[in-house]
Amino acid sequence: MIGLILKAINLEKKVQHRVHFVRDKMDRRGLLIHNLGLVSLVINFIVGTTAMSDGLKLYLVPFFSYCLYQFITCAVTCASMDPGYITQKTLDQNVKDAPLYASHQSFTDPVPECGFCCYPKPVRSHHCGTCDLCVERFDHHCPYLDNCIGANNFPYFFKSNMYAFTMEWLALSFWLKSIICQTVFTSFNIKRNVLNYFVMILTAVYQLGGSIFNARVFFRTVYLTFKGQTLVEKKKKINFGLKPKDAYKLFLGKNWAWFLIRTGKR
Repeated sequence: MIGLILKAINLEKKVQHRVHFVRDKMDRRGLLIHNLGLVSLVINFIVGTTAMSDGLKLYLVPFFSYCLYQFITCAVTCASMDPGYITQKTLDQNVKDAPLYASHQSFTDPVPECGFCCYPKPVRSHHCGTCDLCVERFDHHCPYLDNCIGANNFPYFFKSNMYAFTMEWLALSFWLKSIICQTVFTSFNIKRNVLNYFVMILTAVYQLGGSIFNARVFFRTVYLTFKGQTLVEKKKKINFGLKPKDAYKLFLGKNWAWFLIRTGKR
C-alpha cells in the first residue's frame, strides 16, 4: 500500500513538472521492494526491541525507536519530494555555485541542451532514463524508493541510510547475542525445538545479509559525499576537486550536523 501511494505521488509530481512526460506502466519491481522493505522494518523492530529487553539494555529501545522513526520519515520524504528537476531556479543556483568549481572550465561554458529532453542541462546534472527527466546533481535512480536521488533529496537519502545502518547493526548485534544466550526464547517463553532454531538462524542470516548490503551503501555514500562526487561522476571519473568541508556543505547543507539528528524536513 505504501509503495502504491509513493508511486502515485511520484507520477503526479513528474506529470506536473513536464506536461509531455508519460509513464507507460508501473514498475512491479519497485512495489516488490517496498513490500520487502516493510517486512525488514517489522523484523528489525521485533528482533531489535526483543533482543534489547534483557536487563540494562532496555534503555536502548527508545534509541532504536528513534532510529526507526528517522529512517521511515526520511525514506518517505526522499521518495515523495522533487529530487531537483531542472528549472530556472536551478540554473540561477548553478551560477552562484560557480566559485566552488573555479578550477573546472565547464562551469564557465554556456549551458548545453539535453539531447533527450531538449531542456537546459547545467554542469553536474544528468538525464535519468527511468524518469525521462534531467536532475540537478543527479546521483542515481533508486529502485528502493522509485525516485531519482538528486540535489534536493540527497540529504534525506544520506540520513535514511545512516539510521538504517545504525538500526540494522544494532539489531543484528543483540540478535546474535540473544541466539547465544537464549534471550529471545525466555522473553517469548518459546519451547526450544528444531523449528524454532531454524527460524532464529534464518532470521539471523536475513539480518546479516541486510546489514552487509546497507553497510556497503552507507559507506559508499559517505565516501562519495566526502569527495564531493555523485555516483554517476564516480563512474565517469569526473572529479571537481572540492574540499571535504565544502563538499559536505554543498551536499547536506551548512548545518549538516544538526540536520542529521533533528526530525522533520529542514
